[in-house]
Amino acid sequence: MNSEETNNEWLHERWHIDLDWYKANGCSFFILAQNYPCPRCRKRLKKEAKAEDVMKVVSTCCSKKENFITAGMPVMSSVFRYFLANGNQPVALETLSKELSEWRGTIAGTSPEVLRRLLVNDRYYGITTVAENVAEKAG
Repeated sequence: MNSEETNNEWLHERWHIDLDWYKANGCSFFILAQNYPCPRCRKRLKKEAKAEDVMKVVSTCCSKKENFITAGMPVMSSVFRYFLANGNQPVALETLSKELSEWRGTIAGTSPEVLRRLLVNDRYYGITTVAENVAEKAG
């Protein structure tokens, strides 16, 4: 175990979808998120809708539907859906772990340790720590 793993401060790191990450990495949030709203909401969204619009329809409608997040989904897809559903509010790993376990109906793959490993290595969903996001903007 290295010193980072023995220090539990990382449990309190707050994570979110970093919308600036998409531009910095030549990616499109909309292209990734366009399939997450339900078919009814997808029709209502304009092409290339703002991220806030996508998150609003997901949080008020789509995330309320059965099977929005299930145990059969990849964990990172579930994490992305979670942040869409909560309006991208930053969340500590402990909270994310607990709430994902409830959504998925299982603790498999959602321990804080596993989530952190997945999130630190994310190169697809643009999920970063709030502190990391602030540090990048300052530098």
